[in-house]
Amino acid sequence: MTRHLFAALLAALPASAFAQDILSTATDNWAGASNEGFYYRAELYANGEFVGLRICQSLDAAPASCPNEAIELNNPMIQGYMTIGVNLENTLIANSDGTLTLHARADDESYTFTENVVIQMMDNQFTVMGYFLKSSEIEQIDGQERDIFECNADVWNNVAEWSFGPSTWQGAAFEDKNASRWHPQRAAELGICPAVG
Repeated sequence: MTRHLFAALLAALPASAFAQDILSTATDNWAGASNEGFYYRAELYANGEFVGLRICQSLDAAPASCPNEAIELNNPMIQGYMTIGVNLENTLIANSDGTLTLHARADDESYTFTENVVIQMMDNQFTVMGYFLKSSEIEQIDGQERDIFECNADVWNNVAEWSFGPSTWQGAAFEDKNASRWHPQRAAELGICPAVG
């Protein structure tokens, strides 16, 4: 099942099928084990055909909830919502180095899609630090059919690797790495990964 068919099936579902259900939560400290940074609570939630991310913070301990007035980041379309297939995952992972990973995965009998967006509180910005995409769907890239496409990027350091050849990414400005501006096509938009069709 191709990504395009995923999108078509999503569009056919009624809006009521996508209440803002919380899919995953994570709490930790942006400084990792030292606990010298802000404590945070992150919530990944279903929002129509997208997954949203909201984050609230505290100096003392990870918040037990994120009421509207306490939310410091709310991106309602940071990832696509994996609703079709098997082994579906939309999860948050608090990493030992203080980063937060948004992990998405879906597959069926002919297709596997995995995406990770790694976020850190950096220079007073919720910053996308890393990005990973792997697709087993045959894609048209630069006029050629390619399968098992993989893109792995250290976004913070402006370095990307592509599975089929050298990356042409030239890097992005700090403000372009803001997690509040991230969406499912953002990596292609910035040139981190090539656009597929």
